[in-house]
Amino acid sequence: MRTLVVTLCLCLCTAAAAAAAEEEGTLVMAIGTTGAQITSAQLLYKRSGASIPILLPYLGYSTEGLFGDRPEFSDGESGVVRIKKFPPGTYEFYFLNFGNHLHTWSADRHFSLPFTIEAGKTTYLGDFAAVPLVADDEAVGAYFLVTDKHERDIAIARRKDPALPPVTVAIPDVDSVHAVFFRSKE
Repeated sequence: MRTLVVTLCLCLCTAAAAAAAEEEGTLVMAIGTTGAQITSAQLLYKRSGASIPILLPYLGYSTEGLFGDRPEFSDGESGVVRIKKFPPGTYEFYFLNFGNHLHTWSADRHFSLPFTIEAGKTTYLGDFAAVPLVADDEAVGAYFLVTDKHERDIAIARRKDPALPPVTVAIPDVDSVHAVFFRSKE
């Protein structure tokens, strides 16, 4: 009888996990840096309309320290392709920071750069390249140059996850944010 109960419980738990996974959507984006002056870049996200979570989830890239990322591409920019599962819904990037071994720069206020995740689909948000602002050969800040490099990035994502659901390219309109830390053109 115990074996039957344990087996039934395992089957139900496995079925529930599979159903939850089917209901999720997938986000794919690249994040990286275009010069040695910036060694880390992060975008914090949350569900739209929700308060800021206690644990601050983010998507980022760092070349610093023992646990730094190994670049997955290096074509004038070095970075990684991130794949993240989300429950369906509308989310937003609301804060960012950039850094190097001497300084950290953060947004001076929260912003909203929304994106939507659909169940069973992949949303490609683009390539977020941290570009340093340089004065006297030293970084004094940075911004994200957001572009469409879906051919490169989806190929990398498919190597990581061959079962990646169908992809929709949905590059956010960063110009509508009216923030100095996002650009769609250099």
